[in-house]
Amino acid sequence: DVMTRELRLSGYGGAGMPLPCLGVATPERVEVQADLNGDGDTGDANEIVTYAYDLEREALMRATGNAPPQPMVDHVPEGGFLLRYRDGNNVLLEGELDEATRARVRQIEISLQVVYPNPDPAQAAPLLVSQHGTVELRNAAP
Repeated sequence: DVMTRELRLSGYGGAGMPLPCLGVATPERVEVQADLNGDGDTGDANEIVTYAYDLEREALMRATGNAPPQPMVDHVPEGGFLLRYRDGNNVLLEGELDEATRARVRQIEISLQVVYPNPDPAQAAPLLVSQHGTVELRNAAP
């Protein structure tokens, strides 16, 4: 829910000037920005937010501004966090997106998978939880 809300707010310019929605867009990392207090910049708390997968920690990480990333979801296996980007014509935009391609993004598909050790000692199979969602970037330029 937190990630979805922040993605939906991306590109919001409180001073009436829309901002580029995405600063970075890869299959395992996205950076969004919004001028939440309307002061004309994105230098305040929570106005630039990055979500990224950390393979070493097996975690989805969240960072705001220049702060170091913090774990948001643990027990995420390799390939368990995936972002897919689509333009206004529903065309899939693949790979690490450059600035011009990021400007075309209108929709982000999110897949998150978490694998927990089973708390039942009689069960060897781990517990698997999967979440999938789609976010429309409502502040994206037409």
